[in-house]
Amino acid sequence: MQRVIKSFRNIALPLLFAVLVGVFSAEAFAAGGTLAQTPTPVTNVVSGRSFTVEIGIVIVMFGGALFAVCRSSNRT
Repeated sequence: MQRVIKSFRNIALPLLFAVLVGVFSAEAFAAGGTLAQTPTPVTNVVSGRSFTVEIGIVIVMFGGALFAVCRSSNRT
């Protein structure tokens, strides 16, 4: 039981600290942005580019990685 409490203390306290720091920093950041600002117009950018070359490169790299893993496995 002591081991569980010790591991809980080692994990939960830093996690709780990180969450509290995140919450308070988010609140401070949100409070700082309350100045009157003019909204910027949002525009959608549509790319007419085709990604076939990039997709081909990714497929070749995955295939090469799979080949290297299968080739180096120790089968008996």
